[in-house]
Amino acid sequence: MNYLINRGEVLTFFDTDAMDAVTVTTGRIWLTKYADPRDYCLEAGARLPVGNAERVVIEALDNASVSVIWRDVPAAQRITLALSRQSLVAEQR
Repeated sequence: MNYLINRGEVLTFFDTDAMDAVTVTTGRIWLTKYADPRDYCLEAGARLPVGNAERVVIEALDNASVSVIWRDVPAAQRITLALSRQSLVAEQR
């Protein structure tokens, strides 16, 4: 699933059991994984395995494009998951 994030915007992913990795396509991001004391600054072309982090937070340091790679999740389910997250964000505004 691909995301475009403007500078300063934040994406938060919960229940990331099926999340495999995050790849930065363009720009720069800051990424933190819950229960991991390290923070990661990633530039275009970088890929970071996420493992079984309980929560992943991504902040765009520049306008950025990131790709979240999900493991063992059928395409239709990934689309449903993405649409559900977008609806939740819209409702919270």
